[in-house]
Amino acid sequence: MENQTTETLTAASLEERRSVLQETVAELFAAGDKRGLRLILNSQHPADLADMLHQYDDDQQHQLFELLAESVAAGVLSELNTPAMLDMAESIGNQQLSDLVGEMAPDDAADVLGELPEGESDKILELMDREEADLVRELLVHEEDTGGGIMTSRLLAVREEMNVDTAISYLREWADEDQVFNIYALDEQERLSGIVSLRSLVLARPDALIRDITQRDPIAVAPDMDQGRKEPSGASMAKRRSPISSATTIWWRYRS
Repeated sequence: MENQTTETLTAASLEERRSVLQETVAELFAAGDKRGLRLILNSQHPADLADMLHQYDDDQQHQLFELLAESVAAGVLSELNTPAMLDMAESIGNQQLSDLVGEMAPDDAADVLGELPEGESDKILELMDREEADLVRELLVHEEDTGGGIMTSRLLAVREEMNVDTAISYLREWADEDQVFNIYALDEQERLSGIVSLRSLVLARPDALIRDITQRDPIAVAPDMDQGRKEPSGASMAKRRSPISSATTIWWRYRS
């Protein structure tokens, strides 16, 4: 039954999927079947789980949340509305909260910490990995509704003077499990100069220079620009991958 339910949840539309998820979780929760709950819950999208949790009272939400794997729990926490997120954050304690925030993309982590009571975010940052905490601190200085409020400092960038062979070796070393569609080219002053597509990189000669295969005039926005103004006409797909730039820093726009 559990495998069949998982397949149904995967294939269904959003509304159908959430309806089946709610019914299945309610049944398993009533039966006290923690094994079945873990299997079902940890195979779902965090947004679906956050939507489902709103159907339960605080105590039940906490019981279900405890069954989530850390990476899934981090995603769910970032998807909860502010009151539910704050209640969950208080219930799990600072150490677990810091672990979950450390699992999030920096922009999501900044969103969560930015909602905490004054002074609480500093306590969480102190418990996090120093490098991750520094990335999040950089984002917390920007207003949530500006370009800087949704940026992250995780990106793949190469220098224009690199040749293709060196750039590919660099990307193999530093690329993680995230999907990569474009690489950003930086000039001698480490300013954004353009975008290099993976296709261009793969098809170019190994001794070709990055500057020779860079697409110039990339779509970019400033960190302090209002989010409502950041969408150039004709850029419906490109906007998902447009960097947010300042005089000294290039930021990869991580989420739509």
